[in-house]
Amino acid sequence: MVNWIISSSILILAIILLRYIFRGKISLRLQYGLWLLVAVRLLVPFNLGTSSLSVENLTTKAVTQAEVQTAIELSEQVVPIVSYESAYEEVLERYEEEGRFAEGIGAEELAAMEHEAYERMEEISIGELVQRVAAIIWITGAVIIGAVFAVSNVVFAKGVKRTRKEVETVYGKLPVYVSDTVETPCLFGIFKPAIYVTRTVAENETLLRHSVLHEMTHYAHGDLYWSVLRCVCLTLHWYNPLVWKAATLSKQDAELACDESTLRKLGEEERTEYGETLIQLTCEKKQDLFVTATTMTSGKKSIKERIILIARKPKVKAYALVLVVVATLTVVGCTFTNGKNGETNGADGVREEQVNTEDEADGATESETIIFEGMYSFTVEVAENRVLTVALDMEQLHDEYYEVNRILVYDGEELIQTINQEDMPIPMDYAWDGLFVNKSYEVGKPDIRDVNFDGAVDFGLLAVSTYPNNVPYTYFVWNDEHNEFFYGFTLFGASALEVDTANQWLIEHSHDGMGQYETPYTYTLRDGLVPLDPGILLPRQAEEGKVCLAISIDGVSKAGDDYRYIIPEDQTMWMDAYEEMKSHAVALKRPVNNVRSQGIWIRWDDEWTELTEDGFIVDFERGTNKKDAEEFWELCVVEAQKCGTGTPMRPEEMTGITEATLVYDATYAVTDETVLNRLEKSLANSEELRGGAGCPFTATMVLEWENGDTQVISLATDDCNVWRSDGVYYQYSDFENIEEIKEVMQEAAEAEERERMGTSQYLAEIDWKAFGTKITKEEKRALEKFLPVLGGDELTWIYRERYDEEKEEYPHNKKQITIQGIVDEWYQMNDYEPERAVVNSILFADVFGSGEKDMCLLLEHFGWYWIILHEEDGKFYGVDMPIRWFMMVQEDGLYLGSGGASSSYYHRMQFVDGDYVENDIGDVISDMNGEALYIDGVKQSAEVYEEWKEKNIKPEVPQYTPGE
Repeated sequence: MVNWIISSSILILAIILLRYIFRGKISLRLQYGLWLLVAVRLLVPFNLGTSSLSVENLTTKAVTQAEVQTAIELSEQVVPIVSYESAYEEVLERYEEEGRFAEGIGAEELAAMEHEAYERMEEISIGELVQRVAAIIWITGAVIIGAVFAVSNVVFAKGVKRTRKEVETVYGKLPVYVSDTVETPCLFGIFKPAIYVTRTVAENETLLRHSVLHEMTHYAHGDLYWSVLRCVCLTLHWYNPLVWKAATLSKQDAELACDESTLRKLGEEERTEYGETLIQLTCEKKQDLFVTATTMTSGKKSIKERIILIARKPKVKAYALVLVVVATLTVVGCTFTNGKNGETNGADGVREEQVNTEDEADGATESETIIFEGMYSFTVEVAENRVLTVALDMEQLHDEYYEVNRILVYDGEELIQTINQEDMPIPMDYAWDGLFVNKSYEVGKPDIRDVNFDGAVDFGLLAVSTYPNNVPYTYFVWNDEHNEFFYGFTLFGASALEVDTANQWLIEHSHDGMGQYETPYTYTLRDGLVPLDPGILLPRQAEEGKVCLAISIDGVSKAGDDYRYIIPEDQTMWMDAYEEMKSHAVALKRPVNNVRSQGIWIRWDDEWTELTEDGFIVDFERGTNKKDAEEFWELCVVEAQKCGTGTPMRPEEMTGITEATLVYDATYAVTDETVLNRLEKSLANSEELRGGAGCPFTATMVLEWENGDTQVISLATDDCNVWRSDGVYYQYSDFENIEEIKEVMQEAAEAEERERMGTSQYLAEIDWKAFGTKITKEEKRALEKFLPVLGGDELTWIYRERYDEEKEEYPHNKKQITIQGIVDEWYQMNDYEPERAVVNSILFADVFGSGEKDMCLLLEHFGWYWIILHEEDGKFYGVDMPIRWFMMVQEDGLYLGSGGASSSYYHRMQFVDGDYVENDIGDVISDMNGEALYIDGVKQSAEVYEEWKEKNIKPEVPQYTPGE
């Protein structure tokens, strides 16, 4: 919000300056058009891309990390809205009024009063309080200004319509009226525009003609709509005096541009007469920004400027036009973009300093102390009164992520430990490829807490750059004996990792395409992570003869019974409470439809009873009210909430979603406002399904809100349009079923990914000359050879047809086509609209053994395909290979394909008679006993495998990413 205000204010000042400098040297219509940039900036709250020219760079350079940290700490301090003392006084007064102290105050009454006072007490952080107050002030001001605009236009409309009489004229297509309400000719009416003139103008033919032509020019320029847009900008930015100034000047420039166009229609011979018309129509009244009508005059000062410009007939200067264009583009680059974080900002918005590459584990120099203060850092308390600083030496990957190259640990000003990349283990179970800090997601920040229950604070870092609800965190735990952090473990976290201090469990929550589940672990330095039986958390079976709470955790079960059971310990109390509740039950005369489910069922052997939100207990044949069931109802809710359930998400809470992620057959994360609005509307208009649904709920929807909260719901994966939250079932609207939701979210997710990709990786826009400076001479020769094809020339595409089961092979076919044409066909074959070809990676290797390097492009569409470019006898060929089949290429052209998570195969390709053949060199398959080599389907001995590896396995060819 602050950057939006600053950038729009700077843009307004820049346009005012350009307007002053080039007044009379550029077209008045161009001068008016510059205000369009201001309108866009005022209406679009986000920036477009990054730039070293951005004003954000200037606003952050003066900010130190210490200042930011101080501001954060101040904003996190809490202040009471209702203090404990005030709350206690209110409770005391109520007790006195109710006469509860007639027999004195006992210990139970005092405890109850204190408990109620604490519940009434409210606290809020200073930061949140400031945000709330600012939001209230802004909304109040916007409502007032908007109301003034609305009332002013309604009053003006009623006035002109009440007194208007039509005037016959041949000067324009719009109706012309004379009205006593107007003081100057004007154009008014968004839906039924008309021209209104004064009686003086209506009685003078010249004044009438000039006025009508002037207002018709306003109509042709669309100035009525610009007036409405001006009102919207003022409503949103009512607090900014520069916006009011911009509105005034833009309205003046609208008149100047209108004069210029009107004179072009009238001709040079009427230039003087038109100026006299403006002088005669001068009125003392200033511009009324609250009315959307155009006005032919705008005060004496503005009329003076217009008369001077009419008299001088300014000539447009070519150099001025060029300078204005250059200056405008510069200003846009400064005010419409984010700052380049790699140059000025750290991951938390604090300016980064140049990091010294030398590690001195035995101590820190004075420069190293300065270095870590400029880096992204956080503190951890490893012992009482001993707080260490952990600083991250990071490299920016793109707008969202920073990769951690080193971790430096400081005790005061002394560097006591450096953890380099090679010191960080690689847990392959999670496909780990680095540590990261993410600027956007709360989960991307370091997770700082005691995860091994030794009293010392530890920390975890994001281990992959994908959606936070299913990504691992790598944790480093403090070892007091060695005075340093050790690698501990990698688990799903931080928002999903639960640290159960009471039982000393680490509970890993995760989800895949089939649902959500959790795994508990114990952890020791000697044994590491030891997985426990998930049934320890919540049993899947009820216990015979006991009162159990049956709850349905979203996505917890991939198949079969969805229920987990809470089995209270004090069964005597529970049985008594249950029997007492049942004793008040009566037969229901009609179905219960005015109560909401709580998502909890009580199961006692074969007897099932549902618990509703307001305490109504019902099994669809009998029921009892909340008063009779209150004791048992409170027992159930409190017990369920201990396990994180019993608080289902309600349809009316489905507002303000900032991101939605569907985990189904794949993961689709969406932030597109249009899709989110449709999803919100669909969920908010849901109706509860009493009695639940028998659908398979194996899809998960993760919803994020503006305040950082995350909520998980489950969706039915059959043809039903049903979703579930903590055991309560709803039927959503707008979408037919999950397949339609998936289709909409998939399309939006792919569009967002393409937008994040940037133009530097679009095939048609890659700067091949610049790319050629980053590769070897041999690779550059290959690049130059394939430039015609990369530029759009046709090649012979060799592609695989459907699998021939009789021949047990993929027949090849050929087609003359461009690379973009190949991508288009990929899209069309899968019922997608074609998109521009995006290049993810490039490599050069002698894939076909011809003695010269071929060029391989990894292209993105709805998936990933390699295109292998090969030249033979002056002709160009292109072979497409799915990424699963063509994953890595060695220096000698041998390529690695994947048969799944546990199998890899090595093939060598040859080009023969305008086609290619593949030769299977060997398959490597992993199982519980390790890796084994298979040749022609026959398992080889370990000795043969070692010889085979020595002979065939060579270094991998490096891959390049365009634009980097």
